Amino acid sequence: MLNKVILIGRITNDIELRQTNEGTPLVYFTLAVNRRVRNNNNNNNQQQTDFVDCKAWRNLAETMSNYLKKGSLIAVEGRLEVFNSQSDNGQYNRRVSVVVDQFSFLESKGARTLELEANDYKESTSEYKNKSNSNKNSKDNSKKINFASESNFKENDDFDEINFDEINF
Repeated sequence: MLNKVILIGRITNDIELRQTNEGTPLVYFTLAVNRRVRNNNNNNNQQQTDFVDCKAWRNLAETMSNYLKKGSLIAVEGRLEVFNSQSDNGQYNRRVSVVVDQFSFLESKGARTLELEANDYKESTSEYKNKSNSNKNSKDNSKKINFASESNFKENDDFDEINFDEINF
């Protein structure tokens, strides 16, 4: 049997390192994972977000608490853990979470900083437009910033060309 989960998403809250009574490091966090859902009315796909509870132990927990924060885009690999309980009134409850075995950063720290700065720029220009847009005929002169566009990269960066024919697979 196989119990393996791979998810890609953004962390919804800052990760706080905790310890068990025995002193074992532990973190709990929630991962926002997008999925596409087909809309039967117009055959378009809509995006829905699932919020998946995750936890990590020991060195992995310490690493995650040191380097990840709210909004970080990561990939996690782990296993499902199901916790069943029964309340005092006899009702059964089930909670599912992912126990993380490993994770990967999916964006650089600089990319996240640029994204946050771009969002600040958009918010400040929209506030300006709202204040100065008393005339309905005024034009929107704000420019959109695309930090990941190819025009931001130099043609002769310090990267070597790779000839894939020379690589033995």
